[in-house]
Amino acid sequence: MKVFKKAIIPVLIMILLFLSACSPAPSPISEKYDSETALKNGDGADSGPAGYAHQQEFYTNQIVNGETKITPELMLFFQDYFSKNGNELRLLPEFTFGQAPAWDDLTHYIIFNAGEDFVDGSISEENFDRQVTRFFWPVIDTQKDGTELIYEDGKYTIRYGSDAHGWAIYELTGLKNKGKTERGPDKWEATIRGYFFHELDSDPAEEGYSKNGKAVWTEMKNEENKGLTFWQVQDSLILKNPSLILELGCEWKIEFAVNDPEGELYFTYMSCSKSPKNKQAASQHAPSDIYLY
Repeated sequence: MKVFKKAIIPVLIMILLFLSACSPAPSPISEKYDSETALKNGDGADSGPAGYAHQQEFYTNQIVNGETKITPELMLFFQDYFSKNGNELRLLPEFTFGQAPAWDDLTHYIIFNAGEDFVDGSISEENFDRQVTRFFWPVIDTQKDGTELIYEDGKYTIRYGSDAHGWAIYELTGLKNKGKTERGPDKWEATIRGYFFHELDSDPAEEGYSKNGKAVWTEMKNEENKGLTFWQVQDSLILKNPSLILELGCEWKIEFAVNDPEGELYFTYMSCSKSPKNKQAASQHAPSDIYLY
């Protein structure tokens, strides 16, 4: 009897293994990602540490593989980056590769993009230089005072208060990889269209103050947009050829490098041109003795 038990146990084990191998394994549900629906639902898919939508896909497809095809996910990444850094592209001055922006344009830009470093209206020279390097790489300057800043005792102080009202949404229409820079990162060229909004456009009492604001409120009344917020409908237009619905404000062509793409991602700019000229932008000044390293 003991021999029989010893003989049957291996047989039972073999039968159980056979049945286990034949059992169908559960397969994951294949579901196509709908970028437009996700955007309306506020889904920042594949966000990096800084929270930019599709940052991981941007790293894999563009930084690692050098792809330049415009996809919905890539468009949403650029829209999210420039929306969360609201003055970064909107106020970027025009300048050519190898030259820094004119001094007054550069200082105006730093005022509106380095707010966390200003204390009681002043920024230390060290923090000022760090912010300039962050946006434009190192700059040699021979001109300290400017239209909007006074330099004294190792710090820059704002001459008068100002504000940048409203906002924009950004439509990526072209992307090129232009090879390695001397500093290491690739140089990219992007063409981006901006559609401007007034600061009161999201107010339900107004239902749009500007032409673009009114267009979004009109879109909100469509059946497919019922229950969505002003911001959700506005952002969803990025994937719907927005020029058919919104008034184009500006088109930028920028050259830039991408820093820390897997972490606190940010852009550094090497040139900028725009068309038509933004009437609200600060006037361009004659170039001073400022050069990039």
